[in-house]
Amino acid sequence: MHRALSKISIASACIAIASSAGAQAQSIKRSLRELAPSASLRVIGGTEATEGAWPWYVYINIPIIEKGGWSGCGGSLIATRWVLTAAHCLSSLDESRQVTVFEGLKRITPNGSEYKRELKASNVFVHPHYDFRKSENDIALLRLKDPAKAKVVRPLLTPNALLENPPLLATLIGLGTIKDVEKLDAGGYADPSTHIRVPDTEMLPTRLRQVELPLVDIEECKTQNYGAAVDARNVCAGVPEGGKGSCYGDSGGPLMTQNDDGHWVLIGVTSFGVNGCAHAKHPSVFTRVSSFADWIKSVAGRDLAIEPEKDSGGAPDVPSEPLADPDTDNAAGIEIRFDNGDHVHLGELVSYRVTTKKAGFLVILDASPDGKLTQVFPNTRSLASPAGAGQEAAKITPDRPLLVPDYMNSYRGFNVRITGERGKGMMIAVLSDKPLKSIGVPDSPKTFTSPREAELTIEILRKELMHNLTAQAGNRTGSGLKPNWSIDIEGYVVE
Repeated sequence: MHRALSKISIASACIAIASSAGAQAQSIKRSLRELAPSASLRVIGGTEATEGAWPWYVYINIPIIEKGGWSGCGGSLIATRWVLTAAHCLSSLDESRQVTVFEGLKRITPNGSEYKRELKASNVFVHPHYDFRKSENDIALLRLKDPAKAKVVRPLLTPNALLENPPLLATLIGLGTIKDVEKLDAGGYADPSTHIRVPDTEMLPTRLRQVELPLVDIEECKTQNYGAAVDARNVCAGVPEGGKGSCYGDSGGPLMTQNDDGHWVLIGVTSFGVNGCAHAKHPSVFTRVSSFADWIKSVAGRDLAIEPEKDSGGAPDVPSEPLADPDTDNAAGIEIRFDNGDHVHLGELVSYRVTTKKAGFLVILDASPDGKLTQVFPNTRSLASPAGAGQEAAKITPDRPLLVPDYMNSYRGFNVRITGERGKGMMIAVLSDKPLKSIGVPDSPKTFTSPREAELTIEILRKELMHNLTAQAGNRTGSGLKPNWSIDIEGYVVE
């Protein structure tokens, strides 16, 4: 995004900011979002979700024919009256009784559940070509009698190679078993190695859980003992070594990723796995939502807020960059933006304005829509002062805003002028309790020479940030960990 120009008077440099559409930009932006503390907590073995983090998740209580019992599945609110789930969840439905949907589920135990609202399904729509034996077309919709009040998630209704294929990381949430178990014919679960019954209290979570998984190529997924059971209508996700993935009880729940504007998008519905849960070389399999866009729209289309594919004209909106878990991701209350506002113009001089409620060591990165990444701060020139330059100068405090560069400061060392093409960009501020060793201090703001160098820089930074979390983790789950860094992400538009 920034290109250091030739030197001008008094050892100053000018940074050129360019902006153009490109697939690499989406990849860079997704990598930057993975610097969020909540993203790191998701990676460490899967964790309890913060209450309210996934408002569109619903728990579905399904009456089944066998012995007048009940079964449970997950689902996603894709509109105020519509829940998207898996067809196999409804394969034994007792149609004489109503399906119940729990919105805002807080806690679930054998003795009862805590939730915000209980809703009834007025209609059940199973895909007309669902095949239970082959797990084909494993998708269904529930229409609610009364509208839900929670925020909905946007289903991906247009195929998007950047959001549905490796090396993308996606997030799975659910209430499935937290141990590898096998189902017993008589009901309940057992240890797959000893076949001894496992008490529900040992393997069923009481709160919603989340885990981050890399997507797996469909052809590779087919070779991992799935064969014809997997095709282009599926998405696969998992890690080669196993240990992370879906299990009994996660069925119907969402597989999600963030789009270029930072919004969560529903790309998959939890469908099936083989040989137990999350085994090595056996990724979890999901129904690909975009493959069923026509069916979803034909059933629920009037109620769906389907956005237009193209801009309707006029000035582009500033891309929203919501944090997944603001309390966790930005405990320090750091904020970053251009001092000129979020709409800037070609030829305009700008400054990054950073404020914080807690002292810490600052890093500023800026990504352009063409995939270029620049380390704006720290650099030798921005740290220069009458007392000299050093990492300690990268520390900011709550008492006053930091401007980078500060045009009133003769030691600023460089200017930032908007040049290039119009479009959308994204900046991120990372505030750490201590200086980050993985971040070098170049002479001036550094634009990385290749997408690979940019991605590698972000990954090395991410690993350093995760180091203390990993040390804390031990045998505990992520819910007890306290990240020592905060981030803020801000979108902007070059006009």
